[in-house]
Amino acid sequence: MSTVRCPHCSRPYPRYEGVWRGWSVDLTTNLVSGPRGLRVSLTRQEAEILAILLAARGEVVGLERMFVALWGSRPPTNPYDAVRSRVVELRQQLKPNDSLVRTVRGVGYAADAQEPPTRSKQYDPHRQS
Repeated sequence: MSTVRCPHCSRPYPRYEGVWRGWSVDLTTNLVSGPRGLRVSLTRQEAEILAILLAARGEVVGLERMFVALWGSRPPTNPYDAVRSRVVELRQQLKPNDSLVRTVRGVGYAADAQEPPTRSKQYDPHRQS
């Protein structure tokens, strides 16, 4: 496996799978693909955040882990506000699927992708109860 590097700063990308429940992130193109053919182009940092959350598969990702992934040993002056603003921008890009990124107050963020409904759970107007 070759190392994928950021085209802007040449840092190696962490090996996040970035695929979960119909969502995927390509860190070389910053393109997100979602259920029902959704495709959205993101900024590098938005794509990195989403890839980290998808790789965690619904588990909460702490803010410190995001700081390291986004900025390495050179975080901005206020990394908490910087991550928060990137998440707000990410949610705007993902509308109407903006609930994919769930905030866990005081801790971090988690991906909150719902399983696609199975055939047996779908509403059937002809089925008798």
